[in-house]
Amino acid sequence: MEYTEVIVKWGALLLVLFVIIFMIIPLFIIAEIASKKGRNTTLWILYSLIVSPLLSIFFLHVLGETDEKREERIIEEEKLKNLYRNPISQNPENKLEKWLIENPGKTVNDYYR
Repeated sequence: MEYTEVIVKWGALLLVLFVIIFMIIPLFIIAEIASKKGRNTTLWILYSLIVSPLLSIFFLHVLGETDEKREERIIEEEKLKNLYRNPISQNPENKLEKWLIENPGKTVNDYYR
């Protein structure tokens, strides 16, 4: 093998490693952040391919979680709180869920007021 062939092969290997490290891994990170925040993962991956993965991560953190995801998270947290407050409860139903069912049109914010 000639010296230039070795350089070309190592250059190709480095290019593949660069693509894996700086393009594919951030896409998995963006997908995970988007799903945790309740955002559409496919759209955010496409956006990051068009613009930049770093900007996509920044915008995801700035936008925060959706209202539906926030409500779901609060309900889960309330279930955990109730589980530890009353471990041997006669009524296993979550108080927040019961309140939301009994008060249609109300939100989680109204429950805490």
